[in-house]
Amino acid sequence: MDLQEQFDQTLNKNLRERKRLANESVQKLYSRRAMEQGFLECFELIGGVPRLAIWANDPENYGEFLKLLMKFAPKDATEQVGRVLNYQSNVPQSPLNKVIEHDPDGE
Repeated sequence: MDLQEQFDQTLNKNLRERKRLANESVQKLYSRRAMEQGFLECFELIGGVPRLAIWANDPENYGEFLKLLMKFAPKDATEQVGRVLNYQSNVPQSPLNKVIEHDPDGE
């Protein structure tokens, strides 16, 4: 078998293998949807919203939390100057929402 025949045979073998893989509906390893789903699952595994709230409540993290929050804000909200965004929480009220009145005299 000469070099040309070996080349043709190898090329045909590789093309058949590529076609076979394409026909098997090979999913992209890192599609955007798969990455988003992975991050959401990870978020839930490490504590979800309650842990995020604890982290965001730390004064050192509050600024970073606001930056992240603004990344999720609707894009057209930044274009409308002067418009107020009304945030409504889906988290039900709890005893932690009570206002604790502090008596500066200690009484």
